[in-house]
Amino acid sequence: MIAAALAVWAGVAAMGDAALRFDVTLAMAGPLIVAVVTWIWMERAYRRARARFTGHMTAAFGFTAVFFAAYVAGVLTLTSVRSVPFAVAFTASFVTLHAMEAFFLRRLLQGDAATRP
Repeated sequence: MIAAALAVWAGVAAMGDAALRFDVTLAMAGPLIVAVVTWIWMERAYRRARARFTGHMTAAFGFTAVFFAAYVAGVLTLTSVRSVPFAVAFTASFVTLHAMEAFFLRRLLQGDAATRP
C-alpha cells in the first residue's frame, strides 16, 4: 500500500506545481496512515483471536469514521489546501486503499480456510 501510494504521489508530483503537491500530499496521507494502521491492527487481531475478529473490525470501522471526519475538517479549515484537488485525491486514495485492504482481507480469510481440514 505504501509503495503504491508513493508511486502515485510521485506521478502527480512530477506533473504539478508545489501547491498541487501540497494538496495531494495531505489528501493521500490520511487514508494511507489509516489503511496501514488498521490493516496491521486487523491482521494481528485475526492471528491472535479469530473469535473476536468481527469486533475488532467494527472497532476499526468506528475509528476510521471518526478519524476521517476530524482529518478532513481539520485539513480544510486549518490549512491552505485547495478543496477540489484535495477532495479528488482524497477520494481516490480512500477508495483505492480500502479496495486494497479488502483484497488483503480476502486473502487472509481464504488462506485460513485453505489450512482448515
